Amino acid sequence: MVAITCYGALVLASPLTRLLGQTGINIVNRVMGMLLAAVSVEIIVDGVYRLFPQLTR
Repeated sequence: MVAITCYGALVLASPLTRLLGQTGINIVNRVMGMLLAAVSVEIIVDGVYRLFPQLTR
């Protein structure tokens, strides 16, 4: 299933690039970066709370 999804993403990458253009690609990159940063912060905060349970009071 993962291989099929990756294959589909790679096949559609070129048409999607032409459709979005450079500005659209920049916007998608920034949004994905913010999403990655949010998930990273959530994981770090969860780890800190598990390491120091007294912080959850």
